[in-house]
Amino acid sequence: MNTPCNRMNSRAFSLGISLLGILSASPSHAQIWVQTSAPLTNWQAIASSANGRKLVAVAATSYPCFCGGPIFTSADSGETWVETDAPLEDWRAVASSADGAKLVAVAAYPGSIYSSTNSGATWLQTVVSNLDWISVACSADGSKLVALGSSFGPIFMSTNSGKTWNPTTAPLSSWRAVASSADGSRLLATGYDGVYISVDSGATWSLLTNAPALGRIACSADGSIFAGALPISRAFSSVDSGQTWQTVNIGSSTNWAVTCSADGRLMVAASDFAINVSTDSGASWTNTSAPFGWWSSIACSADGARLAVAGGYNGGIYLSQLTPQPLLHISLTGGDATVSWIVPSGSYVLQQNSNSASSNWTDLTNAPSLNLTNLRDQVVFPAIGKSFFRITQ
Repeated sequence: MNTPCNRMNSRAFSLGISLLGILSASPSHAQIWVQTSAPLTNWQAIASSANGRKLVAVAATSYPCFCGGPIFTSADSGETWVETDAPLEDWRAVASSADGAKLVAVAAYPGSIYSSTNSGATWLQTVVSNLDWISVACSADGSKLVALGSSFGPIFMSTNSGKTWNPTTAPLSSWRAVASSADGSRLLATGYDGVYISVDSGATWSLLTNAPALGRIACSADGSIFAGALPISRAFSSVDSGQTWQTVNIGSSTNWAVTCSADGRLMVAASDFAINVSTDSGASWTNTSAPFGWWSSIACSADGARLAVAGGYNGGIYLSQLTPQPLLHISLTGGDATVSWIVPSGSYVLQQNSNSASSNWTDLTNAPSLNLTNLRDQVVFPAIGKSFFRITQ
């Protein structure tokens, strides 16, 4: 049973163990977009750590010099950017672990895959092939990686953070994009033949018969909620693992990039001309009036409060910072109560009180642990007596 509770203040929420839960209000999504100091170039992809503080962006070949693009990283939520020592390549996609330490980037023909285990400080080339790599995804711990190419090739998996790669049993296709659940067990791949899903970390694949032929795709941390878009004018979403889909016309474009929060409530679609946001898992969408740009990729923190969008064709990288409003949940297992919340993009403290009407809130020294299967911070307590909890800045 989950029971809603009144909001204590703008950034603090409480619950009682006897009530077994809480729901908070949805965050406001009136975006103000700010350009970062990242250089103007042909950005192709951007990825974020779970808290949104570490970002990585890759660029494709620039014209008319036909020179490869760089890889840049930021360790302060996009305020400053540093070019890494990765080689200049025709980069097409990049993915990040939840802590931002493990990164993987793929390049077009001649196809290369590079990985980093230190937030981009150094890079190791693990694959050189004739595949035109176009998309890559990774699990929250960065151990399980999946990559695919656009030129009628297989889907490849790595289970050791990119040290070795092996083809999966997925059919050969002209693939478009790939997405992964937080634990790497559920994978989605879009291609001209439709959307394929794997529920066993790529061991077997099946076609989602009801899914449209999407261009880009993203999924929630548990892999049950999908956000997708066609390369033209429609956004698609599914809240039942792809069994049924809802569609909304979000305007004409030649391409859409998509991302979603860990719980799948927030979805963002960025196109050549607009950035649209949904706060109800794709049921409705709102144009954010973002600055004009040939947006090629978008990423968000796990809670959806920090957004980063990258533009191609001599474009920049823009950020939007929203006010986080965490959802605090509690569950009982045996004699323990687990209090959890999606990894926040801000600094929060968990507090406890025996009386929700009292002002005697006490900061808890229990360090939260990160659940890598759902991207939630959690603290476990003995379920004895009546206690109320809230998180506050």
